[in-house]
Amino acid sequence: MKFKGKDLVQEEYEALIEIAAKHSKRKVEQYFSVTNSRRNSYIEISNGHVTRIDLDRQGFYSIPEELKVFQKLQVLCLEYNNISRIEGLQNPELEEIVIGWNRLKSMDDIVGRNLQTVHLGNNRITEVPDLSHLPKLNFLNVTYNPLDLEKSQKNLDYLIEKGARVYV
Repeated sequence: MKFKGKDLVQEEYEALIEIAAKHSKRKVEQYFSVTNSRRNSYIEISNGHVTRIDLDRQGFYSIPEELKVFQKLQVLCLEYNNISRIEGLQNPELEEIVIGWNRLKSMDDIVGRNLQTVHLGNNRITEVPDLSHLPKLNFLNVTYNPLDLEKSQKNLDYLIEKGARVYV
């Protein structure tokens, strides 16, 4: 199947249609752009699969369940929404999540064996939990959160000791 001149597997195209239908009155071709214009939601496609989705400023209150279809997704951006929990991210190839400027209170639900970069600045997170289950994590941004540094220190130290760049 072709989407804006690029090959895309049918299941992923249908998931894009669902996201556009649930969150906009625009058709999928209007809702998603394949060039980063900052006016539309933006996607990157490689080898017939969506590898990046930017859904910034879309008014989401939760992470769209349709995202589970994108098994080759590497980068997910959901900044400036109203998301309060990180749930449903089970994309095995996910390397980077950008969920700043939301309403997150916790990082406990972050999973991903390939996750390397996590941007969670400007949320309501009060504690950095044990993230040793993220073996490839090498960048964490939790700036402008009401962190309890005393409770988070051991876990922050662990990340720093393994060579991760940490911004608090």
